[in-house]
Amino acid sequence: MSGAAGSSQWMYATGFNIDQSLRFDNTRVTYLHRNTVATAAGRKKFTISCWFKLGSNGGIIGSGSCAFFRAEDAQITYESGGKISVFGGSATSRISAQFRDPAAWMHLVVAVDTTQGTAADRVKIYINGVFNASENTSFPSQNTNVLGASGLQYIGSNFTPGGAIMDGYLAEYHFLDTIAKLPSDFGQTGAYGEWKPKAYGGSHGTNGFYLPFKADYTVEGFSTVVWKGSGGTNPNYIGGVGFNPDIVWIKNRDSAIGHFLYDSVRGVGVNLQPEGTGADATTAQQTAFNTDGFTVANIASGTATNKAGEKTVAWCWDMSNPTSNIGNTAIQFDNSDDSIDFELGTALGTGSFTVEYWTYIDSLQNYDTFFSTTRGGTGFNSGTDADGKAVWYRVGDDRLLESDDDTYVVGRWYHTAYVKNGTTIKVYVNGIEKDSATDNNDYSEATASIGSLEWRRICWH
Repeated sequence: MSGAAGSSQWMYATGFNIDQSLRFDNTRVTYLHRNTVATAAGRKKFTISCWFKLGSNGGIIGSGSCAFFRAEDAQITYESGGKISVFGGSATSRISAQFRDPAAWMHLVVAVDTTQGTAADRVKIYINGVFNASENTSFPSQNTNVLGASGLQYIGSNFTPGGAIMDGYLAEYHFLDTIAKLPSDFGQTGAYGEWKPKAYGGSHGTNGFYLPFKADYTVEGFSTVVWKGSGGTNPNYIGGVGFNPDIVWIKNRDSAIGHFLYDSVRGVGVNLQPEGTGADATTAQQTAFNTDGFTVANIASGTATNKAGEKTVAWCWDMSNPTSNIGNTAIQFDNSDDSIDFELGTALGTGSFTVEYWTYIDSLQNYDTFFSTTRGGTGFNSGTDADGKAVWYRVGDDRLLESDDDTYVVGRWYHTAYVKNGTTIKVYVNGIEKDSATDNNDYSEATASIGSLEWRRICWH
């Protein structure tokens, strides 16, 4: 499950901005759960704080309600009538106010403390900083254990898989063990009377936790995700990749099923065939590329990627960077001993060709080489020098192409293209022609290098 809350201004500017939330989709039966062991005091006293927004279905499905929290003996529920209730200690506290606005973010605080002598003080429910008294007089007995000693705790569902599934968003989820707090510990009133979040600075107790639901990973072009197939009738969204992937390589880890490789150029309807004799095949195992991942097919089509309970892994690559329009999978050269050496499948010869690349320059010095074929024979090299010129060398011809000084400067990305058309060769930097010359050379060398002058090992940085 993943999903942004929308605009980064969705909870006002406070110096503490909540930019992301967790999306709960009842059509996919999404929820969180964990095993826990409660302290003796924590079974009687705890606080839950979260921001929530109802989904398109009003937040409810299944049994007619959705669970913000569910433990063995307790549940916090948004009911079908729009009211919020807290069950625990064989008693239910229910507020009379109804909340049905699917566009509004609301702040919920539930503070439970059954050690209190006054019954109404044992369960308190606050919405947007305001205490909402219970419409009934059913409260837990004094010193009653509300939480079980151990077992699963659920967020977004109750104990029955598929029951009380939430449809909507949650953000800034705090569970405080043995601690009772007020809404003012999590929020504050703004200049216009609005209730807005603030950072909680207190303890969560021994078994408490905090779920910020934000992307706390740094992903630079490659990511791996694993999942268990749902076996459902709906497509299965796989999130948490960290980017919108351009290549997804999927492998079932429990069954003897082949690999599936999808790329954004061919699209999701065609996969590469790493284990077959054909180049690609028409399949429907993956149905979409998404902002933070991808979607695999329902069980009718996703027999390899969505088999119920079977573990599957996907390796994902991002081949673009929307911010700079430069590949963020670039390789760095250190001006020492870095290069990529290979053989051209066919020598360039006397025909027409183009050599083009993006480069980011950390420093400038003479003989910086971006691409070369062996100059000791009938090769060439392209690069720059200490003056930041775009240069093309040919054995015996010195600099065949040479742009003006400062064509390149340190600390910027550049696109360079050397285009030979017939007997004319030109160099373009960022789409602008910088120099041209007549070129009748036969470039018959096939040994090539990226990042160095192949025969002299002069590298660039």
